[in-house]
Amino acid sequence: MSDEKPKLIENKKNKSNNFIFIFNFLLFLILLCSIGFSAYIWINLENSNNEELVSELRASVFDEINEHSRKNNLKITNEINNLYSKKITQLTDVSLKLEDRQNKTELNNKKIISQLIELENKIDSLVKDLNQKVKINNSPNINKETKNPAQIHETDLEQILETLNLNFQKNKNWSKQIKAIFEHNNVRFINHFSKELDILKNYAYLPPPTLDELKFSFNALLPSILQNLPSQNKSFLNNKINWVISSIKLRKSEISDGNKPYDFLSNVEYYLEKENLDKVLDNFENLPAKMKQPALDWFENLNSRITVNRSINTITNNYRNFIK
Repeated sequence: MSDEKPKLIENKKNKSNNFIFIFNFLLFLILLCSIGFSAYIWINLENSNNEELVSELRASVFDEINEHSRKNNLKITNEINNLYSKKITQLTDVSLKLEDRQNKTELNNKKIISQLIELENKIDSLVKDLNQKVKINNSPNINKETKNPAQIHETDLEQILETLNLNFQKNKNWSKQIKAIFEHNNVRFINHFSKELDILKNYAYLPPPTLDELKFSFNALLPSILQNLPSQNKSFLNNKINWVISSIKLRKSEISDGNKPYDFLSNVEYYLEKENLDKVLDNFENLPAKMKQPALDWFENLNSRITVNRSINTITNNYRNFIK
């Protein structure tokens, strides 16, 4: 019994030591896990804070760059606008001088045209008087040889047509010649040229404006037409450029292949100078309706002139085939 008791005490001590060891080991594991978990959380928090800090720093840098760029752009824009304003002011002064000079030139041209018309009328009157005197002086010497009535008939009609063409060239009243043609009663001639004769009859008392008159009136209408020049870009610079173009009539002097309104307008002026009225008509019709508005009466006169020109040219180029 005495031997078993110390063994029991020793066994209890061993069990107690084992328990304490296991307990301490568990505490160590728990502490180690706690430390690891805390380190993991701390690292994640650090990374998260770093990303936020980097994002804020990046946003701040971009904001500063954008602000700096905006200020520079604003400064450059102001400098460009100031430069354009100075140039446009200079162009405006030049344009006003050119317009003033052009108005004086147009006034002088108008006076010259008026004087030329007056002089032409005086010359026509003198020629008429001279022809009358020549006929009176030569009447005793007229060859009284008899002619074939048909030949006289043809000659009379040809003379009427020549007089008609002469009056047409001078844009004078040709009502007497039209009346004489119908009284001449050449049925074959009248039937073939009935359409052309009806057109000439409609304009006999009041012929349409001549080519020179159309040119002059179109130049007078140009400022009103150019005021309606459309602008696709409503910027300050584009509006100023359009204003300058409208003020000094800054247009191309040669034919243009473009399809913008100012291209068609340039072609109208070009073909007026070249006396190609069909091309003038085509290009004018391509203008926007708003630009055509101030020149609708001029456009009607242009159509009338083209119609009369075609009619007289058809007759004068082909009449000999119908008076033989």
